[in-house]
Amino acid sequence: MKLFFTILCVLFSQVLVCAQSDKGVADAKPRFEFSYEVFSTKIEDIRNKYKEGTKEFFEALLEPVKDYPRNMEPYHTVLNYASRISDDSLRNWVHKELLKLANKEIVPIFITFRIRGMVELQKAVAIPNPKERYTALEKFLEIGSKVYYPDSIIIEALKKLDQPEYERDSKPSYQEASNKLQVKLRNAFGLEWLKIAEAGYLQLIQDHPRRLGPYRGLLRVAKFSDDSKRYKIYQNLLNIGDKAHPVLARYLKGLVELQKAMLNPNKIEGYRTLEILSLPYDTYGTTLVDELSRSASVSRRQLKFEMDLISKPLDIKFDNFEALDGRKVDLSKMKGKVVLINFWAVWCHPCVKNIPNIKKVYDKYHKSGFEVVGISRDRSRERLESFVNKNNLDWPQFFDGKGDMEDHLAKKYKIYGVPEYWLVDKEGYLVNMRAGYDLEEKVEKLLR
Repeated sequence: MKLFFTILCVLFSQVLVCAQSDKGVADAKPRFEFSYEVFSTKIEDIRNKYKEGTKEFFEALLEPVKDYPRNMEPYHTVLNYASRISDDSLRNWVHKELLKLANKEIVPIFITFRIRGMVELQKAVAIPNPKERYTALEKFLEIGSKVYYPDSIIIEALKKLDQPEYERDSKPSYQEASNKLQVKLRNAFGLEWLKIAEAGYLQLIQDHPRRLGPYRGLLRVAKFSDDSKRYKIYQNLLNIGDKAHPVLARYLKGLVELQKAMLNPNKIEGYRTLEILSLPYDTYGTTLVDELSRSASVSRRQLKFEMDLISKPLDIKFDNFEALDGRKVDLSKMKGKVVLINFWAVWCHPCVKNIPNIKKVYDKYHKSGFEVVGISRDRSRERLESFVNKNNLDWPQFFDGKGDMEDHLAKKYKIYGVPEYWLVDKEGYLVNMRAGYDLEEKVEKLLR
């Protein structure tokens, strides 16, 4: 009986230990399970209780970092408010305290390195003298890869360098050279635009290799070039980027892969590539892959929309489409002809610049079965009629006066800007959504 009582006591004590252990785990859980709703409420309470920008405010703001050391949101919040501080000594204190918390053993290593990078980048950006700020950012880029800052932080620094207020002492300055190129491009279109843009962006990259703008411009040139030219541009981009910065090279490679997938003639293959590139990214956004995967997700949705459009004859429904001159227009009755659908507006300079090119192709191939349908996104009927009559545009113009963003056709077909040039073949299928740059060649091929 005594032995039985002893065993019973031992078992009961173990149950108590387990219960206490479970209670300890439960008590510790809130420190790791992040609730955005609870966190937002706490931040709002801090803002109501303390004056923003004071030491007391930041002392309170650092408490959620201690409560949730494994989530990026509290760190980001502190840095966001720190970026608004004009007092250098207070900002330095905030940075020092934040780094102390980020360097604790409980914090995942990728968060530690991300916070280190964000703090150093914020220090560089806070320098008031433009030339000194530029030099600090260049230095940040030099050491960034060596000290394991995440790629996304390096790209953020490159984006900062792309802004007008970040300028080194150079002749001509990046901003001056970029503005001159834009003026040239506004006065060009078609193949001429492609030649000027390619030469101009390459020169900008040569003079300012760590500016992102010219690389994006060159990618735009690649988008509207033929296949052989496009792949030469890709190779050129990757070679230059590799010399400029290793992270920039990786970033450009990702952007090139995204564009290749979007422009792949085999839409299914392109869609599969985008699926791979848009694999789920972690919630901390710590790597360059995360940024590209978000872009890939957007591109994948756009490509799916394009695939849906080209999988069946295009059926644009017009509400009582009567052209400006009174003609009735029905796209479904245009089968057997090649049709260009031109989304445009009189107020759009590139649209107007390309009208002579469209007119030249229309006059040359109209008798062979080429038609144009203009879809105007103007608000003023009088201004549109004046332009059409003055330039002798013989093709029908759809106009509903709703303008750019309210046009139901633009919403339905995801036309976010103008000009857009859609080419429809003799069977009524949409075969090209970027037909503006070498229109004559494309039309001639479809009419054969």
